[in-house]
Amino acid sequence: MSAFTHLPLGQRIPPSLHGVSCSLPTMHAVIGYEEKNPEVTKHLTSGYPRFVVHPFAKQAGAHLLRTQPALAGHSLWLTSSRRAAERLRNHLASPDVRLLEDGPLTGVAFPENAELASRAKTFLQHTGMFLSSREAEDYLIRVGELSAAYPEQSFEGYAAGNTRYEASNAAPTAESGSPSMDSVVRRSRSSRATNSPIASEGSQARLAAATRSASGRPAQARARSIVDEGSPRTRSRPRSRVNSSTASSARPSAASERPRLR
Repeated sequence: MSAFTHLPLGQRIPPSLHGVSCSLPTMHAVIGYEEKNPEVTKHLTSGYPRFVVHPFAKQAGAHLLRTQPALAGHSLWLTSSRRAAERLRNHLASPDVRLLEDGPLTGVAFPENAELASRAKTFLQHTGMFLSSREAEDYLIRVGELSAAYPEQSFEGYAAGNTRYEASNAAPTAESGSPSMDSVVRRSRSSRATNSPIASEGSQARLAAATRSASGRPAQARARSIVDEGSPRTRSRPRSRVNSSTASSARPSAASERPRLR
């Protein structure tokens, strides 16, 4: 009996609208994907953002083309930031390429041109500056194309992140004492064993090194040293969301929604 669960061809991995991979369960499917076999590619619903434009990004571009007469007959390439759009415009180096801005949404537009479109796609593929699916989703909510964001389970962080949280709370106060660093380390190890069985040895080594180097300093300083340690991958930035219940009232006027072409 196989230890792996069969996933149908094309199923998103993870099973979320924002999943960035999909199932290719057989070698036939893998070869068909590489050879662009329509019998395989028609089942693909998602893929790595450098190679597959997310349906939300396509929907955002279609909304702009449909609602803005100035963009009729244009190719539109949405980017992750204004800086990315400026770099793409500079790379294409054509007087026909214009910068597009519609609130936080940015990109470039130019009259349909196969050569420019190919170069734009290659540039965004190799730089990873395509518009993200979640930013596209936020835009679609803002303009009324979507009613709410796709529900997602939040991620509480790796064990090292939990360790930093516990250590920061271990600093002593005037009103109460604090647990010893030994107890913080013991809890962090227990957290690793329970919550992150595949935690890297490197993160454990960094924790141990931070604890050793902090010995001899006050408890608050020792706690801070643990707080400052850890891999950058444990740091996450919350993504702002548009509240669907107030999206319509917060929506700007029609005049202010008009994208700017430069």
